[in-house]
Amino acid sequence: MASKVDPAKVAIMSIDEGDSKETWKRFVESNAMSWLQVYDGDLALQHAFQVDGYPRYYVLNKDGIIVAEFKGWAQTGEATISNAITKALKQ
Repeated sequence: MASKVDPAKVAIMSIDEGDSKETWKRFVESNAMSWLQVYDGDLALQHAFQVDGYPRYYVLNKDGIIVAEFKGWAQTGEATISNAITKALKQ
């Protein structure tokens, strides 16, 4: 999904915490999560952006504006994010 998107047109970012940084890195690598990953180990982002659940996914348009935000993961998660990317590309 993310590897097929031109980063000049749309970006995907994931924020996670809760595990050790080493566990998080292994998870990202083993799941080939090639989009921007942020580890919020000190919870600075949680407090700054009032994040109320992890993992958190953001889709940003070409201007860097958040156009979609998703909390958690579901069976339909990839399709939902793909739809948000399609919408962002049309902006």
